[in-house]
Amino acid sequence: ELSFNRLNELKYISSHAKFDNNLITEINITEKSFDHKEDCYLSLIYNRIQIIRNTTFPIYLKMLKDIYMNKNLIEYIDSFSFRYLSNLIFLNLAENKLDSLENEVFYGLYNLKFLNLSMNNIELIQKNLFKYLVDLEIIDVSKNFIKNIGVNALSYFNLIREIYLDNNPKLSNLNSNLTNFSLIKTITIPKMYFSNSLNLD
Repeated sequence: ELSFNRLNELKYISSHAKFDNNLITEINITEKSFDHKEDCYLSLIYNRIQIIRNTTFPIYLKMLKDIYMNKNLIEYIDSFSFRYLSNLIFLNLAENKLDSLENEVFYGLYNLKFLNLSMNNIELIQKNLFKYLVDLEIIDVSKNFIKNIGVNALSYFNLIREIYLDNNPKLSNLNSNLTNFSLIKTITIPKMYFSNSLNLD
């Protein structure tokens, strides 16, 4: 537990690493500084990270299960940044400054169950953005500025149960993406569509 320590760089993590409310801008964890254990999590809430690079999460962090990077200043994520994190289950990137995401950003996250991208500045969801997230169960992209969702962009999910799309007032093509979701229990959508909350039982 190293929260509230005014750290500006992350160089070491143990299996349960909490570095919330610091001044961290860079993650530079070396293999020697990582305590290898199963079921690891990393919490970096309320820091000053602006970019997630394709070197941020090297292969020796592959045992990470949960990552909390919400409430940072993240503007950009390199393609393939999460490529070694095949054990990751939970990824929270809410309340950042993301406005676009490349198609290969989520490459490698084959076991991810929960993805939170809410409260960013995202305007477009490309049609292949989520193609690697086949086991995703819950996705939250609410409170963005999404105007368009690529055709069939939401069709890659095999296990999806909850989709949160509300508070995207400029979203214009939702209907074409709401097919073949027999497992979905809850969808929240902008008020311009039939209701603010649609339950599919």
